[in-house]
Amino acid sequence: MEERKINFEGLSDEEVKKFVPVLKDFMQAYADKDKKIDDKEWLKRKLKEELLELTEEEVEVCSEDIITGVKKVDENIESIEKAHTKGIKADEWLLDKLSDASIGMGVNAFGEYLNNVDETLKNANTQLLRTVLNKDGSISCCQNLDGFIAEQMHVNSFNEQVALQPMPFQAKVKVPDFAHGETYGKNSFDVVICDKHTEKILHQYQFAFGKDAKSTIHRLSEGNYNNQTIVVPKGQVKEVQAAFPGKTVTDRIGGTNKVPVSSRAFSKEEVRTIQNDVQTKSVLKKEEWNSFETQKLIKGIATTSAGIGVISAGITAGFEIASKAFKGEKIEGEEVIKTALVSGADAGIKCAAAGALTVAVRKGTITVLSKATPAGVIAGMVAVSIENVKIAAKVAAGELTVKKGLDRMARTSVAMSCGLGGSVTGSLIGAAALSFIPVVGPFLGAVVGGGVAYCAGAKFGNMVYDGAKKIATVAKNVVKSVCNGVKNTVSSICTGIKNFFTW
Repeated sequence: MEERKINFEGLSDEEVKKFVPVLKDFMQAYADKDKKIDDKEWLKRKLKEELLELTEEEVEVCSEDIITGVKKVDENIESIEKAHTKGIKADEWLLDKLSDASIGMGVNAFGEYLNNVDETLKNANTQLLRTVLNKDGSISCCQNLDGFIAEQMHVNSFNEQVALQPMPFQAKVKVPDFAHGETYGKNSFDVVICDKHTEKILHQYQFAFGKDAKSTIHRLSEGNYNNQTIVVPKGQVKEVQAAFPGKTVTDRIGGTNKVPVSSRAFSKEEVRTIQNDVQTKSVLKKEEWNSFETQKLIKGIATTSAGIGVISAGITAGFEIASKAFKGEKIEGEEVIKTALVSGADAGIKCAAAGALTVAVRKGTITVLSKATPAGVIAGMVAVSIENVKIAAKVAAGELTVKKGLDRMARTSVAMSCGLGGSVTGSLIGAAALSFIPVVGPFLGAVVGGGVAYCAGAKFGNMVYDGAKKIATVAKNVVKSVCNGVKNTVSSICTGIKNFFTW
């Protein structure tokens, strides 16, 4: 069976090893915390100690963002779970939440905002599907994070230029049609440019985004990319072209006689920072919106984000890496952490873990997220990951069935998507969406959440890992069943997943 190789460039084993003592230190410090000191004050002191370059005001803002980010996610999860016990569906809950958040906002502005969130989540879902599925339709764990991000950035950039011109072209990440026998082949197209009206493919591209030209050349040497244009980072074209004289190598899509408009070139550094402004420009056209249309859009957002939760549950690689990295590691007072996780009184643990990841990102220990990623975004991502850890523990202990656990993970994902609209300001959409695109949030979150579980003791950590594997098995079967049964578009995949659950 041909299978795409696992490539965690941007989140290597070495980086995770360097992150281990950071997370342990924060967990230990929190376990030893004087109970008279509240979480915010403790976090502020710890961040000041670790991030000496920050001013008093910056430390205050950072700690406040983490506390608020965790609180918002916790409130949303509590709210959606209460709604579920009353028979209220997740899409109805989200409609109510976002409608309240839109008070005082014009219909068009709100519609534009929702469309941005919708496109962002669909992009994430597309990337997740491409990530988890092998050539034979089985689940993979291939996370070439930088490459996937680069694909979406080029597609967004190209389509943005088309919208401004306008011209009859559309770029898109290539997702196969399972209903007609297509699969994610080893050498399949990454991105295509089509005629917008006929859907005829005009150009097809293979992306290779190594850390330098040598790495990019090595990646390309492992495949056979006939009839595909190779897209590489800005600054690598000349060297890569020399290595493959028979291929067309470029640093952008489009820009040909057939398709004169082009994306802009992106350097490896730009892709690694996952620039927020690119992510916020996923809306390619202006539309007139009314209340009925926005309601439909919100329901669609709920379905898509629930689908992300289910697909993400099939990726256990993050837990596997955490298991290896934290095995044998111990902290004094692990019972404090375990008790907090089991009892549910874990807001402080989430804040401490978010603080650890924030420090690791700011210091460049973890490079898969930009140093500019807001602390509140990191907090939301970590809070969701720890919720999923608690769900996995309950499944392992027999307190939840696997299906109910996966149901709950789907609702947790919807609750997180509501966090994208906490303040309903367009400037925050791209930053918040970073936790989903393409698999940064689910994968990195599993590493952090798994690490926290092992800080609560090896026995608890192993139990969480076992529960995650049980949930992943069902998630994989759901995704495969849906992909085999429906035409593989983002909306139909999500609808198919939705029909499996009662979220």
